[in-house]
Amino acid sequence: MFKLKKVGIMLLCLSMLMVSMMGCQGDAGEGEEIVTSSINEGNQENSQMLYTLYKDELYKLYDVGSDMVTFTITDGYNLKVGFADLQGNVLVLPNTYIHEMNGIPVFFGNCVKIIDGSDGDEMIIDKQGNVLFEHQNYNAKNNISDLGGVSEGYFWVETFEDSLAGRTYTVTYYSAKDLKAVATFENTRAFPEESYLAQEAGGDFSSVQNGTAYLAKGNMVPSGLIHAESAFSFKMSDYDEAYVPSQSVRNEDWKLDLDTIAAFEVARYKDLIAAGTDKDGKMVGTVCLTSSSDTKYYAIVDNSGKVLLDAQTKIVFDEELSVFKNGLCVAMDAESESWGYINAQGQWVIQPQFTSARPFGTDGYAVVNNIAVIDEQGKFVLAPAGYSIESISTLEGKYKYENNGFNASITFEGNQVSYYEYSTYWDSSWEGTYVIKGAKITFEGAYGIGKLERGKSYSFSKNGDTIVIGEMKFEKVGND
Repeated sequence: MFKLKKVGIMLLCLSMLMVSMMGCQGDAGEGEEIVTSSINEGNQENSQMLYTLYKDELYKLYDVGSDMVTFTITDGYNLKVGFADLQGNVLVLPNTYIHEMNGIPVFFGNCVKIIDGSDGDEMIIDKQGNVLFEHQNYNAKNNISDLGGVSEGYFWVETFEDSLAGRTYTVTYYSAKDLKAVATFENTRAFPEESYLAQEAGGDFSSVQNGTAYLAKGNMVPSGLIHAESAFSFKMSDYDEAYVPSQSVRNEDWKLDLDTIAAFEVARYKDLIAAGTDKDGKMVGTVCLTSSSDTKYYAIVDNSGKVLLDAQTKIVFDEELSVFKNGLCVAMDAESESWGYINAQGQWVIQPQFTSARPFGTDGYAVVNNIAVIDEQGKFVLAPAGYSIESISTLEGKYKYENNGFNASITFEGNQVSYYEYSTYWDSSWEGTYVIKGAKITFEGAYGIGKLERGKSYSFSKNGDTIVIGEMKFEKVGND
């Protein structure tokens, strides 16, 4: 009898313990992150610094979003994407992740959408690499049928539920800043090909037509995407905005016909490159004008038609990069072919001194020279130890390149250059002269075959004893 009573007590305690454990595994409460896994699992390298961890690989910094730097590394064959903070700590280890538009993912708010390049699975991750939501192509994990991109301060998750009556869908919007659910629509589907719900002028956020929820018209913003402030209880303009240069202006945003500007009448073609905002939040646009002789001129206008910078050729705009953000715009000095940043009047705020430059993000940081980050005053906030901008006109000495059995060397002496490359099966070489102008190095002379060719120009940068020519990273070894 005693033994049976003891066993009964033990079974009762065990069942209570199991109930307690099951309670701990219930649904996340309001505002709690739903972490399913981590893309850093099995790796401990993320505690190391960016420039130390990948010093022997060809890597580039891509963009800055929400104080997170997107960087890429390559072994010559595979491109991997990772994320680091502005102190250089690698928080999300590089992997074959790509954006849904075949671009490089950038953080907005506290999360980013990535796609696994190996199987196409979509994920929303946070700044520690935790997977918050995952849409698997061949396995409907957690009943998630689709994920929207992170833009305009939010992202959406489409889930489904099966019953005897059939399958029903629900779309839930989450804040990219605090990762809380802010709006839910039942019996609704999102358009899979869009990163936000379909638009309809005059419709409101809660309307449903043909089984699809339509986003409220809201306030138009320079990036061309839509704020849905009227649908939410918070002001979405307080959140990070998506930056998509090629979609940075829409017809309904830019209510200006360039043909009506008298100063541009003689131009054969008039193209608005991108619209952005000046320091006061006013919309300004970069314009490319083409003459009858096909010479390109560049100008700046506001959306009232006022010309802020007359058509000229000394400052050149890039059709993908030259968009104003908080009053600063990437531009190239035509004479030096170096990049810097101008204001809406076309004045240099950060002098042209970089071999490459990216637009500033909403947090006021930009990537320059593919290797460093600056603030809006042009000061470095993230760069390799001892890094500085050098004025380079000549090179001296021998530099070597090695990559998986392919080897090359390039030697500079005065204005002369000699190049030699070899592998197990073949070799080639040539000699000539060279000229460095801003961010370009040009090898002059008759045709010379190789991965670097004589008679061609390549992007160029120098950092101490390291030079990068095109996609080849050389280290100085001295003269033989």
